[in-house]
Amino acid sequence: MIGKEAILKVCEDILIDTSIFLVRLVQFETISSYEGPTMEWLYEQFTVVSDECEKIPVPEDIVNDPDYGFRLDNRPYAGRPNIRAVLKGDGTGKSVIFNTHADVVSPSKGQKRPFDPYVDEGLLYGRGACDDKGQVAVLWAFFKAFRKLGVRPRGDVILHIVIEEETGGNGTLAMIRRGEKADCCINLEPTSNNILTSIRGAA
Repeated sequence: MIGKEAILKVCEDILIDTSIFLVRLVQFETISSYEGPTMEWLYEQFTVVSDECEKIPVPEDIVNDPDYGFRLDNRPYAGRPNIRAVLKGDGTGKSVIFNTHADVVSPSKGQKRPFDPYVDEGLLYGRGACDDKGQVAVLWAFFKAFRKLGVRPRGDVILHIVIEEETGGNGTLAMIRRGEKADCCINLEPTSNNILTSIRGAA
């Protein structure tokens, strides 16, 4: 049994670590079609806190899929993988897939410090902080908390961090076509805390 004080200390430490994680993540200029370095870094970070972590290549022929969106240019998908991470459950509960994305919209004209995050009155500002890098950071904190506390969820928690959400959801489409199943899927988009019952995983 884990004591209350120990849990609070772990949560305090993870809050600090997650703030550092998010600042570094926002610093990556992860514009759609240029996600490679970010995904490599995320792979390294989630490998430490996951039971399984792998880079999932997006096939070049995804462009022929009838549900394919578009992309900003014709950059190949090589070197821009999706990330799949798993926190294994104890086998007594249902599984869940969390889907979120790492790419961001290009900075607005005249936007100051888009990839130089700063905190103002307790809020972190930077390109992609709420869409969707903050959600990536929350899931990293979730995985890390389970690892540090030495506990297990009841069912498997599967994480898909994808590319090219901002240009039509092509990263998510590639993960769907792999055929992975779970009892439910939660797509983490900023929705003002509203729960939407259906979403493609795109803008």
